[in-house]
Amino acid sequence: MFMGDKAKLKQLHKSYQGLLAEQKKQNDRRYKLEEDGGNKSEIDQLREDAERIQKAINHLVETDYSQSVYERYSPKNPKLISTSTEEVVSWQEAFGSSFEAIPKTLRHSLVGLVEGYGRYRFRSKRFLFF
Repeated sequence: MFMGDKAKLKQLHKSYQGLLAEQKKQNDRRYKLEEDGGNKSEIDQLREDAERIQKAINHLVETDYSQSVYERYSPKNPKLISTSTEEVVSWQEAFGSSFEAIPKTLRHSLVGLVEGYGRYRFRSKRFLFF
């Protein structure tokens, strides 16, 4: 197994949440400076910092985090619910049988299964551990 164990997922969850918090902090500072008519170069730097953090978030989601989610849950083949149609779908219908074949955009939905957003959610709450 790659590192799809529960401890690794918790570590990735913590990293993901930390990046989101850092991004929010940068954006909040920038918005306040913009409202107050603050220094343009400082505002630009905060914008660049937020973009850098977004790239780090995307990289984490599209690589380690999504692969860890896939490898933890794929063998269990859980039933999923489409968030747009409320239809029950199989793991195979949603994500297929190969992590490498999953497009980057759909990898965000893998992470969404454990973070609470995305195209799918678990049919059974027993799969959640955060």
